[in-house]
Amino acid sequence: MSSDPIRIEQRSRAQCGTFWPLHWDYLVQDMFDETDTEADRAYFCSEEYRGAVERAMTRPANRVHQVFFHRGGQHIGCAQYVLYQDEGGKCLIMDFWLFPPYRRQGAGHDCFRALEQAARDEGAAWFAINYHSDGAHRFWRSLGFADDGTDEYGDPLMRKE
Repeated sequence: MSSDPIRIEQRSRAQCGTFWPLHWDYLVQDMFDETDTEADRAYFCSEEYRGAVERAMTRPANRVHQVFFHRGGQHIGCAQYVLYQDEGGKCLIMDFWLFPPYRRQGAGHDCFRALEQAARDEGAAWFAINYHSDGAHRFWRSLGFADDGTDEYGDPLMRKE
């Protein structure tokens, strides 16, 4: 594990073209499982979804942020989040992942701490995330998240104050 600090690179809508192939790989390799329908898979890998997210990147309030995590000059992961000032400073983490060579070395904790600080600097008061596996549940618990019911789709939710 490197001791170099994590650097976060915010991506603008004009710069997000390199994000999408990485996002689709992440969804296919790490997120989709037998419970996901073909329609779900098709939607989250579609131009329709991409367009909705990209439009949300430029809205005046509750803007989507796309970030790349860098350590020691290496691009090691990505995330998307929305800061909802109109929901008491809720920061919803839409996606958060490290590339496989950087996993299980403490870098995920470092990346979240960097994202947490950046979001708090922008006004985040608390964080929410869905999880889709026991490993993800353990990871988020290790960062201080607690179970917080389910979202409107029935997916499990976690929260950190």
